[in-house]
Amino acid sequence: MNPLLLFIVVFAVVDLAVTTIIIRKLLARKAAGQPIPFLQAASRPSLSDVRGLREFTDAIHPRLGELVRSNWSGDEASLVTVLPMALDEADREAKSRGLTLDRIVLKKLVEASLARHRIAHGSQIREALQRVA
Repeated sequence: MNPLLLFIVVFAVVDLAVTTIIIRKLLARKAAGQPIPFLQAASRPSLSDVRGLREFTDAIHPRLGELVRSNWSGDEASLVTVLPMALDEADREAKSRGLTLDRIVLKKLVEASLARHRIAHGSQIREALQRVA
């Protein structure tokens, strides 16, 4: 038998077996009433969610830059004292817009905003945010 043909046959059989096993597990999970994560509509953001997040980041970006520039002396050690104010400001703005963002997402948004402002190096901002609760 041709080795290429043998490879194709073996590959097709293994692929069919794996696909069958996965489908059986998903159907058993569905029958047991357990959710299938990648099929849940709630786990996918809608276009309006993305648009709202974009409007939020556009609105908060200038304010974060002003806040940190006016309260930070430039000393790397004091950046840790300024970042909670920036996080709190971002949290207040998100809540006023009806967005529910956890602290991790807020930290990423603040980090990206301050990096775009070139207030400090990205590594400095990241290290300081890790020390902030």
